[in-house]
Amino acid sequence: MKWQQHGPSDLESGWSEHEKRLTDMHSHLLPGLDDGPATAEGALEMCRAYVRRGFGSVIATPHMCCPGYDVRPEDVRRAAEKLQESCLQEGLDLEILPGAEVRLQPGLLDKLDSGEVLTLGDSDRYVLVELPRQMMPRLDYLGSQLAEKSMTPVLAHPERNVGIRRCPGRLSDLVRAGWRVQVTSGALIGVMGSRSMKAARFFLERGLVHLVATDAHAPAPLSGERIRAVERCIRTIAGRRAAEALLRTNPARIVNASRTRESEAATPA
Repeated sequence: MKWQQHGPSDLESGWSEHEKRLTDMHSHLLPGLDDGPATAEGALEMCRAYVRRGFGSVIATPHMCCPGYDVRPEDVRRAAEKLQESCLQEGLDLEILPGAEVRLQPGLLDKLDSGEVLTLGDSDRYVLVELPRQMMPRLDYLGSQLAEKSMTPVLAHPERNVGIRRCPGRLSDLVRAGWRVQVTSGALIGVMGSRSMKAARFFLERGLVHLVATDAHAPAPLSGERIRAVERCIRTIAGRRAAEALLRTNPARIVNASRTRESEAATPA
């Protein structure tokens, strides 16, 4: 499956209806780990909202390697499994996968090698990287080293980064080097301020966006009105096929990488 931007959707006709639903690959829905919901009931309320809005899969991405939060991979896996069980008990058809939003820091490659940080969907394929807001460090070395490990870096919400907003050509360089780009859905419709909205829409117009995710910490970003507004915005700027790619096809690619890894792990040698 190729990454889509403004090209036709490549959702396969053989996929189930569940697989064709929306996928959120950046969400802080696990309780008590970071600045997401504080309680299990709060997390379950987010899950109910996801199902109401037509989502089939969510990758839980608590902050990792981030000051103020001591989140370990085993904590995330355990919390995701527990929330998945709660969804099943309530009859919610929602797949929850473990992941992380990893703050850029020295030694990140070593932490990946040692298993101290999680990849998206625990897939060992995609790494969601968060930058500091006020500066744009060089990412050439990190990107090349991840590529050698057959990993793809995904840049989280570049519309918030001052350095990228001032010099969007830096983002173009990263995309050419193999990075994938995720913008926050709320930024596209102005929820996060005019500067982030202008940047997010500019990136979308230039074909620099591969994924749109909620980065939800509570049910508010999952309201029907907001989800519909985001999809309308993407369609207006980039077209219907782009909306399909950014909200469904490309996020599903990451989820499928996770399923493939699980299948390979379960197959006897």
